[in-house]
Amino acid sequence: MTGLAQSADARRPTRVLILATFLTRDQAGAAQSIITIVQALARAGWADVTVAAHTWEADLFPDNVRLVRLRPEVWPGPFWRLFPLTHYWHARRVIRENALGDFDFCYTQSIAFGLAYREEFPDVPIASHPGSILWDREIMEESGAPFRWRRPQAAAARWMERRTYKQPRWVHIASSRLVADVRTSAFGLAPDTFRVAPLPIDSKRFDPGQVTRDVRGELGIEPDEFVVIVVARLVSWKRADAVIRAIASIAHPIQLLVVGEGPERQRLEVLADKLGIGKRVRFTGRQDPPPFLAAADLFVLPSLIESLGLVYLEAMMMGLPCIGLKYRPPDVLSAAGEVVLDGEVGFCVDGDEELRQRIEFLAADRDKCRALGARARQIALSRYTPDQYVSLLRGLAER
Repeated sequence: MTGLAQSADARRPTRVLILATFLTRDQAGAAQSIITIVQALARAGWADVTVAAHTWEADLFPDNVRLVRLRPEVWPGPFWRLFPLTHYWHARRVIRENALGDFDFCYTQSIAFGLAYREEFPDVPIASHPGSILWDREIMEESGAPFRWRRPQAAAARWMERRTYKQPRWVHIASSRLVADVRTSAFGLAPDTFRVAPLPIDSKRFDPGQVTRDVRGELGIEPDEFVVIVVARLVSWKRADAVIRAIASIAHPIQLLVVGEGPERQRLEVLADKLGIGKRVRFTGRQDPPPFLAAADLFVLPSLIESLGLVYLEAMMMGLPCIGLKYRPPDVLSAAGEVVLDGEVGFCVDGDEELRQRIEFLAADRDKCRALGARARQIALSRYTPDQYVSLLRGLAER
């Protein structure tokens, strides 16, 4: 009998452990989704929730959530070369140190934390939902380590991920069909290994009616001006430069907000100046997205790699139409098309010329732009809420 079945027989709440790293307001993407999931679990009534993380802000969580602070991961000297094994070893250590105990169900977005917890508590069911398409590929393409060390690090990540697929009582969740298919092929898995479920968006936080900050006024943008927004880490494969080039080639004086930080920022600023639109492109740095999304008319992110793209869902929840890239392997590995329904909530384009055409079309037809945005919010509210995701978790745990 599973732990969940035993808890149901005893008529007590299901003891759920959430293993995470950083749960603070300034975190984006998957980290914010964990906060949203915990808040929804806490009000669901069937779960007794414990959150164990390195860093968290207590006021983000309801009073009925138990918080356990894990010691931060620090490795002196050359030990960074052993990542991600160091990540796994640290997880094993802090789980033992905090005597987390036995739970009915464990949820994590970290492969290393999931494996570490399984070693200590082999009978507890686990659900994991990693955010990357493939962990080893993410290390090869995004790591700041010298290239000669990325290959052994990626091999270690692949070995760890493969171990999770051999574990019993382990449910694997993928954010998109793209991710499920890529992992199924890469590891030779059964077609039904993954449950596809996008991470949820907090519909209260991403509610245009709740935004009071006037970002347009702060930035000196007139109410009738058309505003395009990019929200992303400023790295090359997010392709904010393609958006800048598109806007520079459109006669209509479109304004652009670039929200985010990263190594590409200086190059992007130089590009905007070189194309003569420096005054129309605002680089805001890292910001809380809702007020900036509320200031925009259209969200654009022609990213080459997206396991799902939570920011598309956030923009849709804020009532913005979206533009992304169509899936075109091996050059474009983006699941944008799974959420940006072409012609219904926005467009998925094949290349930079079509990107320019779609931006120009929506800037010229404000009514169409608003209609797409209204439909986008309607779909987001029906498909991507935290209560739906928590219902999924309960169903998986019971199964």
